[in-house]
Amino acid sequence: MNGVFDDIFGSLRKAPTESRDLAGLHPGALMGDVDGGLRFAFVSWSSAPDSELFPALQRLVEGALLMELSRGADDLVEVPPLEEIVLLACEPLAEAALRPFGFERVLKADFVPRADWALRRFRGEASAMGKSDEIEEIWIAPARTNTAPALFHIHEYMMRRASPLAFGEPPGALFALYNQALRADERAPLAPTRASLDAMSAVLFPELERVIRWTSPLGFQALCDACAVVLASEFGKKVAWASAMTPPETPRPPPMIRVGGEGGHILHLGVELLRWSVMPRQTGESIPPLSEWISDRARD
Repeated sequence: MNGVFDDIFGSLRKAPTESRDLAGLHPGALMGDVDGGLRFAFVSWSSAPDSELFPALQRLVEGALLMELSRGADDLVEVPPLEEIVLLACEPLAEAALRPFGFERVLKADFVPRADWALRRFRGEASAMGKSDEIEEIWIAPARTNTAPALFHIHEYMMRRASPLAFGEPPGALFALYNQALRADERAPLAPTRASLDAMSAVLFPELERVIRWTSPLGFQALCDACAVVLASEFGKKVAWASAMTPPETPRPPPMIRVGGEGGHILHLGVELLRWSVMPRQTGESIPPLSEWISDRARD
């Protein structure tokens, strides 16, 4: 995995014995496929100030989600959609640091019957690290996926044909494949314009608040690819795609590009679109459309 992904999310792959806690958080994610849904669980061993807890949790949650959204087609065959993220806390945590991720506190009695997998793994980690296995609080951040038939058809079409492709291999290929999926569904393809980014977003992400707005990983990568294409075609920017092609069984890096040639800047498309389009919107929060976001980035 390349340097940028390592710098941001390297702690997710370290074994507990090799890692120090981040603001009292276990430095990795527990994963489970339960009832046809993907679930992550994180562990907080101790309380921490908001100023430390929020960035540490952001690093772990965003890292786990971005790894999933960066998967290639061959690595997605048996991966179900994200259902929820669980945070098991051994000491009370401040809600203000958890709210941006969509976490809501739940009663233990309501949680235990459906999350035995997380509790078993938590107790195993606690034993291995010499930590207490007494849980004080349980927080859950639900995820929802757009249930429109259009997204299902796009995902299925791309899954069958995206195997030889990756972000940047070649540039624009995933956006082109997305358009092929539209044609196959007897829908008009999208031009490389700002308006098309808004049209893609309307299909890929549910219009919901206080939930993680999950989507097809290949659709997410196609949207990142479309952003790069729009910067080049509509705004006349010189864009270089960072190849996401990796050897088999090696996690792919998130989409990123360089804008402006050799002296230009790196735009971490995967990270920015994760925060803009996937992470929860708060109640009543107004988020500008992606066309405004890309216009702003074109001025950088």
